[in-house]
Amino acid sequence: MLYQIATGFDGVKKFPQEEIVYIISSLDKIKECDLPYFYTDGHVRSYTSTSYNDDKHLEHLDWGTFRATYWKSDESDLRRQEKKQAELLVKDHVPLNAIELFVVYNENAKQILQTFLLEAKQNFDVKISPHKLYYDHL
Repeated sequence: MLYQIATGFDGVKKFPQEEIVYIISSLDKIKECDLPYFYTDGHVRSYTSTSYNDDKHLEHLDWGTFRATYWKSDESDLRRQEKKQAELLVKDHVPLNAIELFVVYNENAKQILQTFLLEAKQNFDVKISPHKLYYDHL
């Protein structure tokens, strides 16, 4: 989805990566807050993806594919692109106490977000990660 937003691909409204903020939580935090959730082993709308709501099924996820930088499906993995879009979905909403940190593209975005959080009287860690979560070749 970031690619579609950053490039305006497929009719999605284009935004600069600097304006995109990642809100980071974790399965542990979601469980700690006792939020109902489920997760998938691929894009949630794909008919070949499976949904789970029990941690014992985490072993079914393709962790190597998630960590890989290569996205395109090929003969070696026909579902690679789909698997990289696996999701953890929380029912209704994720409350502030379930958020661990925010990640932004650069220092300017960090300053803007920190000002916004300060004005909202919220104290969250804000990290910069331009190469891990954002595209560096657009």
